[in-house]
Amino acid sequence: MSGSFDRRTPSEHLLTAMVEALYAGGHTVHILQKDTEGPKEKLPSALVRLGVTTTCIRSIPPAKHNFIARFLTDAQYV
Repeated sequence: MSGSFDRRTPSEHLLTAMVEALYAGGHTVHILQKDTEGPKEKLPSALVRLGVTTTCIRSIPPAKHNFIARFLTDAQYV
């Protein structure tokens, strides 16, 4: 993922629905995501109940107005 579940995002419900659909189709899911030290859990409880696993890569987000730092942080994460 280019983001993480540890912070509220506008597409969180869509990501959760996609993972739930994969499990409904018989797949398992392991998510690589940023660890931004956000206030939320690393995975939503609905995904934990399905058996989703995750590997978190430390990536502290820079200030939103600093486009260059945001680009470099994302490149470093990838």
